[in-house]
Amino acid sequence: MSPQCRHGSLPDVIEEVVEKPPSMEDIETTLRVLDFCVKREHKIHIDGTTPLKDVVQVLNQRLRRPFSDHIEKKGVSNGRRNPRKCYICKYLITSSHPQYPALCKPCGSFNLASSNLSLPEALNLDGKIALVTGGRINLGFHTALRLLRCGAQVIITSRYPRDAAVRFLAEKDSEKWEKRLRVIGADFRAANDVFHLVTEIKQLLRKWNTENQGKLDILINNAAQTWTDSLKQERRAIEQEDQLLLESSNYDSLLLETNYSPRVRGGVQSLNLLAFDTERKRLNETFPAETGIIGRTENTKSISTMEHEPKTSWVQSLNEIPYEDFISATQSIHLSL
Repeated sequence: MSPQCRHGSLPDVIEEVVEKPPSMEDIETTLRVLDFCVKREHKIHIDGTTPLKDVVQVLNQRLRRPFSDHIEKKGVSNGRRNPRKCYICKYLITSSHPQYPALCKPCGSFNLASSNLSLPEALNLDGKIALVTGGRINLGFHTALRLLRCGAQVIITSRYPRDAAVRFLAEKDSEKWEKRLRVIGADFRAANDVFHLVTEIKQLLRKWNTENQGKLDILINNAAQTWTDSLKQERRAIEQEDQLLLESSNYDSLLLETNYSPRVRGGVQSLNLLAFDTERKRLNETFPAETGIIGRTENTKSISTMEHEPKTSWVQSLNEIPYEDFISATQSIHLSL
């Protein structure tokens, strides 16, 4: 059955004789339901005098329509959008905050005041140890920077650790805090990476702690396990990591030596984990070779030269989410049990 049609068409002629015909009350109830279903779209008023042929025709037209046409778009009514709700308090926004359009004015002011409390001049984190997962770009990057500038020792994780280290050292004040930063490579789509990450962090905590009792004070769990870039984007990012590996640079002191290497889709391509070299060979056959390594983008953007970023699984519909995301999540749950 086609997904566009939920039911088959009604028969044009009813030939079978019903041994126990419905009562008049049953018929009237059915007609009222049918009339309610079609009154918004058809001028035909269905009642006890409506010819059966007309009833069947109207119902067939309705049942052949795609299922999505029966669902009203959320937030849209009569061509006008419903008032938005504040992202924090969930009350309707009558007047949005000038700096945070998604917030009402009270919540926006509260958010701004809270942010000011964490400025380096107001927050002292000397002696504290923080872990920021997914710290290469965007929110994770700036959170790690704020912690470093407040005096904390910071561990960050990233699918592309060398690129992350380069980005941090590009900051003008990196000389003040680079000795308090360590970068660990890990892809949270692969459960083994997570287990190895825990082991490496425990060892680093013991090394940093003078009393030989590892203690993590702050955890910012920001890593986007379900943020799936296109295959082409991941391939380019991996090429960038390979190129950085060949270059001599001063960022090596930031990296924790592990056996980690970035893999397309975290190494998950089917129900079985495929070797990275096999996957790379397949990708090289799929995509033509490109000259040169792409340039590094700004800290607020990912490594990509695509004009339009694909939708990620944060905003995708269920049928749009790549199957690799489901597989990797299932494997992670299974291995953790």
